[in-house]
Amino acid sequence: VTLHCQYQTVSVSPRVEWKKIKGGEKNFVYFNGQITGDLKDRAYIADVARAFNASVTIRNASRSDTATYRCEVLATQDTKAFDEIEINLVVQVKPVTPRCVVPTAVTTGRSTELLCQESEGFPISTYQWFRNGDQVPLDPKGSLKFSNSSYRLNVNTGSLTFSGVRPMDTGNYYCVASNPAGSAQCSAQHMEVNDLNVGAIVAAVIVVVLVVALSGIAIWWAHKMGYFKSKRGPSANLKIYFPSPCSRTQGFFKQSSSSCM
Repeated sequence: VTLHCQYQTVSVSPRVEWKKIKGGEKNFVYFNGQITGDLKDRAYIADVARAFNASVTIRNASRSDTATYRCEVLATQDTKAFDEIEINLVVQVKPVTPRCVVPTAVTTGRSTELLCQESEGFPISTYQWFRNGDQVPLDPKGSLKFSNSSYRLNVNTGSLTFSGVRPMDTGNYYCVASNPAGSAQCSAQHMEVNDLNVGAIVAAVIVVVLVVALSGIAIWWAHKMGYFKSKRGPSANLKIYFPSPCSRTQGFFKQSSSSCM
């Protein structure tokens, strides 16, 4: 990209300077006859002395080069000794392939969100969703193919939110991120919307109830047949006595003041 700055002067050696203004800061781009700053190895200037041309060409311009550039010419021998021109440079960057999140299977009536995002494009990208190759409109009522759907599309964040999905929302979805520099899209992903299987749920409940009922009957029958009655053996009433030390005063034992002998 070339930043043009041409002038006319009677002065033999006018002083030419370029400044980069970004975020309130001013930095030299061209000073004392040399390219400086972050453009030192990526820019060159025209023949200032011979052609009265101080245009600066930036090679491999990037997003960080977006700024205001000021060309200043000081010619002390001229009637108008000083003049300047400002150029606002916006370097646009094409979006990269966005990251898309699409659920593979959803139950009818559930709230569902599809996501699309990329962060390299400049200016910031906007987003558009497609289903089976058809663009998803902002207002579903404006299209016969989407009139029965209920969703909210945010083109700035890339979110597509269904308040309650329906079987007709089944399809292949992909997203396109775009800005003035170009566009990029993610691969299509399939979302299947399934009805709630009420029959299977009822059958599962019946099976659980039957298992509980049969378990109860089995326990009652076992109790009736006496399988849970306790049985006592011949030693149930056996008692064992151990004499207390020093309890006998005659015969084999005698008691001292502090111990038994």
